[in-house]
Amino acid sequence: MVPDVTHISLHAGSVWQKPAPHWLKLNVDIATTSIVGWTRVGMVDRDVDVSFVAAKILRMSSSFSPLIAEVMGMREALSWIKEKDCKSLIQEISGNLLVSHVFRSANKVAHALAQATRLFPNILEWSFIPPNFVIPLLN
Repeated sequence: MVPDVTHISLHAGSVWQKPAPHWLKLNVDIATTSIVGWTRVGMVDRDVDVSFVAAKILRMSSSFSPLIAEVMGMREALSWIKEKDCKSLIQEISGNLLVSHVFRSANKVAHALAQATRLFPNILEWSFIPPNFVIPLLN
């Protein structure tokens, strides 16, 4: 089941929009630091009720171009979903994968998570209870 995408506007990617019923929405953001040689990744999973489901942050010890870093971040996010055994989401992905670019204004939570890897150098995950620093951004 693919969500109805009958209305597309130039501003569709500037405000976070909740997923369709029975879907989860995974937002991913990356931050690169060419001087230090790190690519930082933040990802957050939310449901149709805009409830926080899970989040993860990690650093990759390589400096990629922004385009490759985005692809690597998506790869990490899809691997994370597979590890979490989100079977209903995986079944949908196997047939239909909808990837879209959104502006930072629509991706504030994932952006904050990617930036948090400066303070938290290890891989961290949260389930059902978000980290305090993203709570104001979830509304």
